[in-house]
Amino acid sequence: MTFVGASLARLGGASEFIAKPVLRGYAFGLAIIIIVRQIPSVLGVSLKHSDFAGLVIELAHRYAQGNVWQLMTGLVPPTGGGPCHRRVDV
Repeated sequence: MTFVGASLARLGGASEFIAKPVLRGYAFGLAIIIIVRQIPSVLGVSLKHSDFAGLVIELAHRYAQGNVWQLMTGLVPPTGGGPCHRRVDV
């Protein structure tokens, strides 16, 4: 809802006043948080912490309890499309 409100208020131009390295750092930080929060799902481990630091520490302690087969299916890209599939017309 925040992004919809910002779009309606035409706040996209405000990003021109923020330095590019700051925007890249913010986006990189968000990417790291999203990736770390997805790791327990890929490993098949349920964790109690929801904050970033607690999640990382608990994940480090419980990574050995992960399901190897779930990890493998989480890491293998889906077949039939996407960047790993190239269609060649003859």
